[in-house]
Amino acid sequence: MPKEFGECVVKTLHGMERHIRLAGKLLKKSFKYTTSNNIGGIGQGSGEGPQDCNVMIGLLKYAHARTTQGCTLLHPDGEQSIVRHGGGFVDDQIDVISLDSQEAIHEKDMVEGILLHWQNLLNVSGGDLSINKCAVGFAQYKFVKSLRRDYAVMKCIDKNEAQIELQPHNQFQLRLHLQGEK
Repeated sequence: MPKEFGECVVKTLHGMERHIRLAGKLLKKSFKYTTSNNIGGIGQGSGEGPQDCNVMIGLLKYAHARTTQGCTLLHPDGEQSIVRHGGGFVDDQIDVISLDSQEAIHEKDMVEGILLHWQNLLNVSGGDLSINKCAVGFAQYKFVKSLRRDYAVMKCIDKNEAQIELQPHNQFQLRLHLQGEK
């Protein structure tokens, strides 16, 4: 996000008054953001969350993309492809896309590795991720070409629905991973 856009958003938020919801009730008194009264941050409850998240984790997403392989998604026509990484989350939601296997159980190690990478990046920057609290859903899809040449559909082919527990890594493994493999 360009710096100027961020400054514009902050100036707008500084001029706004807002109500705060506590325990399901909306307070009648309104608050205005000031340096001494930031009410948990300018993004909290202001609709600014996604933009703030994008700015704050932009560098982490870049580092994650540089240190993981990612997954190449190829269009059915074979001419266009993109590489996706599971490097972004809001409220502990992480999206990981993989087309390598049609068996979710085989993807468990890959998902744990990606989560460990993300946990490491967050720890280095002062954040944290509780892997044992993460819920992961696996959904396998395939592209099905239509009779129309310009149209492709993705159909779900997941036939093995199951609970797969992710294992948190201990601090010793975490430190080794942060130092790099030797």
